[in-house]
Amino acid sequence: FLAEDAPGAERVRQGEEVCIAEKAVYKLGRADAGVDIRLRGESASRLHAAICQDVDGKKFLVDLRSTQGTFLGGRRLEPYTPVRWPQELRATFGCGPTADVLELAPAGGDG
Repeated sequence: FLAEDAPGAERVRQGEEVCIAEKAVYKLGRADAGVDIRLRGESASRLHAAICQDVDGKKFLVDLRSTQGTFLGGRRLEPYTPVRWPQELRATFGCGPTADVLELAPAGGDG
């Protein structure tokens, strides 16, 4: 995915890409430990959401009952319900101007 404002455990900066390919589940949140990608937005929960992928590499976004919600293409996700994450939709973790925004990008940054 392409980080728009999501520094995390790997010190991801705005515009930087992180490969989501090796694991089946990546946890996102603002906790200092126990997450794969650390969010910094003020409205992000400690354990906010997860990115899951199937054996074909299709990505799914799951809200982990976050306080301020997880949004995909502007639509709030129901907690614990995986939703297919197509590349053209942005995900927002929390709400307001300080929310983290992420988008999927093709592997290797093509396109």
